[in-house]
This record gives sequence, C-alpha cells and structure tokens, in this order.
Amino acid sequence: MTTLRRFTRLMRGQMRDYLLLTGGWSLLRVGTLVVGLLLQRTFDVISGESTAGLNAWSLIAAIGGVEAARQLLQFTTVISRWEPDIVFRTRALLRDRLLTGRLRSPAGEDQVLTTMGTDVEEVSTFAAWSPANLARWLFAVVAIAILMSVDVVLASSVLGLLLLLSVAVRLLHGRYRRYRLDAVKAAAAVRDALRDAVAGAAVIQAAHAEDHVGTHLHRLGEARRRAVVAEETYASLQQSTIANVAPLGTGLVLLAASRGLADGTLTVGDIALFGYYLQMLTEALASLGLLVVRLQRLGIALDRMHRNNPHGITGHRVRLDDDEPPASPGATEDDVDSHGPEELRSLSVRSLSLRPGAGTPGVSRVSFEVRPGSLTVITGRVGAGKTTLIRAVLGLAGPVDGEIRWNGAVVPAGVLAPPRCAYVPQVPRLFRGTLRENILLGADATEQGLVEAVRLARLEADLRTMPDGLGTAVGAGGLRLSGGQVQRVAIARALVRRPAVLVLDDGSSSLDARTERELFDEVRRDGLTVIAVSHRRHLLESADLIVVLGEGRMTGAGSLTELLTSNAEMRELWAAYAGRGT
Repeated sequence: MTTLRRFTRLMRGQMRDYLLLTGGWSLLRVGTLVVGLLLQRTFDVISGESTAGLNAWSLIAAIGGVEAARQLLQFTTVISRWEPDIVFRTRALLRDRLLTGRLRSPAGEDQVLTTMGTDVEEVSTFAAWSPANLARWLFAVVAIAILMSVDVVLASSVLGLLLLLSVAVRLLHGRYRRYRLDAVKAAAAVRDALRDAVAGAAVIQAAHAEDHVGTHLHRLGEARRRAVVAEETYASLQQSTIANVAPLGTGLVLLAASRGLADGTLTVGDIALFGYYLQMLTEALASLGLLVVRLQRLGIALDRMHRNNPHGITGHRVRLDDDEPPASPGATEDDVDSHGPEELRSLSVRSLSLRPGAGTPGVSRVSFEVRPGSLTVITGRVGAGKTTLIRAVLGLAGPVDGEIRWNGAVVPAGVLAPPRCAYVPQVPRLFRGTLRENILLGADATEQGLVEAVRLARLEADLRTMPDGLGTAVGAGGLRLSGGQVQRVAIARALVRRPAVLVLDDGSSSLDARTERELFDEVRRDGLTVIAVSHRRHLLESADLIVVLGEGRMTGAGSLTELLTSNAEMRELWAAYAGRGT
C-alpha cells in the first residue's frame, strides 16, 4: 500500500489523464461483460430454452456491433493515443523534476543516470499499464457477481480459485524484490565501470592496465548476468505458476458445470456465459502475478529515485515520505527573503555539524564569522573536512545541525547561491561549447559585466592569444585549456554573477603565485568578500581570518600571527607549507 500511495502522490499532476485512461479501459471491460450476456441469450435462443426478446441473428448482430465499437475505441484511442501520451508525459515530468531536484540538492547517490533511465521508465510503464489491470479486476468483481446470480456453487468455485491464487502470490511476494534490487545494482555497477573506463582511457593505456580493466568489466558483467537471470527466472516462476493454475481451475469449474446440465439447473447459455467469462477471468488471474512483479519494481524505482533526489520526485519542497527530515532544523525559506538585498553585512556560522558519509569526513561544531570585504582562509591537513565544511555552509551537503545566518537571519539550505554566494569547486567543470558559453552558463549578464569578470579572473592575456577570443571552443571538459585556464574560467563564471561572497575550494591551486596574488588583490579591490580553502602561504599572510580544521573539528581561528603564537596545529601546518614552497 505504501508503494501505491507514493505512486498516487507522484501522479497527482496527471491524475486527470490517468483517470481518463482508466475509464477507457473500464469501458472496454464493460463491453466484454455485455458481450458475455449477449452470448448467454444467443445460446439460450438457439437451444430453444428462451424465446423472449431478439432472435439469434439480431443478438449476433448486437455482439458484432459491441465488439466493433470496442476494437475501434481500443485501437484508435486507448492504446494509440492515451497510453503513449501518459507514458511520455510521465517520463518528461519525472526527468524534469529529478534533474531540478538533483541540481538543487546534489547530495544524493551517484546513480542519477540509472535513476533517470531505468527507474523513470519503470514508473512511466506502470502509469500506462496499471489502468488496464485495474479495469481487468473491475471486470472480475462484476463478472463474479453476475456468475453468482446464475449459480452460487460454480461462482464460489471461481472465487475460491481467486483467493487461493492470492495466498500463493503473497507467499512469493518478498523474494522477487531482493532479486530485482540486486539486478539494478549490478547494472549500475557495469554502467559506472564503463563510464570510468572510457573517461580514463589514457590513464589505463599509460599504466598498461587494459587486461586488468577488461577482466574487471567481465567480472561485473558476469555478476550482472547472474542477477538478471535470477530476477527473470523468479518473475517467470510467479507468472507461470498463476498462468498454469488458472486453466486447471477453469477445467475443474467446467467439469462441475456438467451437474447443472444434467439436472436442468443450468442452460446452454449459462455454460456459454461461464466459459466466456472464465476466459477473461483467467487473464485477470494471470495478470495478478505480473501486477505483483510490477508493484515490486515500482517500489524499488521509487526508493532509488527518492534516495538520489529526496526533494525532486513530487516537486520542489514536497516530501515523498512522511518521515523525511528537514534539510536544516528550524529553518524555513520564510526566515530570510531570498529575493531581498544581497549586500553582505555579516555571515556567521554557528556550531555547524555534519555527520560523515561514505568516504566523506564530517565536521563538528564549527563556528566563525565573515565580515564584508574580508578574506577568510580555511586550512588544514588532507582529510580534515575543509571541502565538507564549505559544501555544508553553501547547502550542497546535508542535513546539517547548527545555524547559518546571513545579515542576522537564519538561512536554510540552498539560499547561499548567486547572487549571495558563488562557488568554485576543487575540480571545476567545463562543458562543450565556447568560453563565453561556459562563463555565462545562463547568467543574465551584460557585455560589460562579462568583460569585467574576465578581467578580474586574469583571463585577458590568455584571450589575446586566442584568435576567436571568447568564441574559442574549449573542448570536452575544457580539454583544450590548461589547468590554470580552466580554473580562471570557473572563477570568471562565479564573478559574472556579481556575488557578495566568492567561495573558492582550492580553486586557484593551478595558478602560479603571481597570478593568484593578482587575482585575489583585484577581487578584493572590487569589494568582494572571499572565503577560500587554501594552503598557500601568501594567502594565509593576507587573510583577515584563518579557520584551522583538524579531523573535522575547528582547532583554532584568528589571524596568522595569533595562530602561530597560540595554535600548535597551525605552527605544524605553516612549517609543512614552507617545506613545500607554498
């Protein structure tokens, strides 16, 4: 029931189309019921057991008319228009929501492509398949009621068969879900390994590791094959069990019907009615196994979609599960006007904590305050939690404990984005296209604003060596640029958004000391507030505030002079930085 409730919430925006498709299939099943009743009357008229009403030819014509209307509705509207419409609308809607949710809350598992492919297709297929199945069971209920009115014993036999089959399916319910989950995980592992192999082809060739990688891919492929075979075998077992039980039950029911013919309690038309309805009931019974399989697949797909994008399935800020924790305790978007003035008066982090994740260090009770126009440097050893702290402050990781205040007001996750803050990660990402497209990336900036961002990012000299200037193609991932140029393009991308605070997570590490010093001097002269993760000595010397992290905890905060006097961790780091010439 939980899976169906989640699916219903998911389809809320398309409920009209879903009900329309369900109504279409139900109308087709009503036609089936009518045909059965007409067959009953036809055989009774032919056998002479009934003379009232229409003659046999009129009844046959009526059957033909109903069947023609059913076929016309089914093939010209239901399966040719309504079903494809709901499939593609559902896929488009889900992918839009998932992508939006992933971009707004990018802390999910790294299986987004699998989710947007396999899982979205599973949900959209169920959206088109379930109405037909609902109509089948509506038919089954009404058909059994009609058969009850003809002969209670035979109809009870049919009902008993249904109950027996339901019990059998319930016993088989749990195991298939595990097989399906294993198959999806194995497919994702193969896909991820192939992506890594293609992206790292040069590294693999340089290390002469082709055989090793090939063996690894083969091993993953074999694991996937075993998982898929197990899943399909068990699914076929469920469906075959039901499909074989139904004909056996039909034969037993027809055998019992011979009693009614012998004592005259049943007519030939009644037997025809039973035979016709039992054929349809057999389809309904056989569909029960497939329904269970579909529900299990749907549940797994919804679980994976929720894990990857907890806010992106049912729409922005609509929770999928009732027990989902809020992104930031005690904070709502009403606590701060996200469209108000962006001028920074103060940015304070109070007792910020984030639990460690898979391969990601946590941070514990970190507090500091950033003043307008200042340079704050976060430093520490490898694995100290510097990147985690920055991402937690910006709402890119969570949920977090503690408070983040902008100009005194508590801000929830996701609010510290342009035009408040702009972020340059450790490894900037460029996309296929030109320098102009990569810098703007959708920003509504003037040409003067673009030129100013290029100047502040120290890209002017590089552009003079490029014949196409800002129209220069950067290649896949910025392949045609140097590491320092990639970082400066990413910095220009941040600056063109005119943020109040520029956040760099070691985002200038590929620059030489002179270029980096010039860049920071220009940015600060322009009035920007800067928060930087760095180990560069000249940045530490010019920092207004240094935050020192050790194993996720803040071991000290202050100016360089203060920390070298009072903080042993800073003294050790300073000596290590000097030894590396940084």
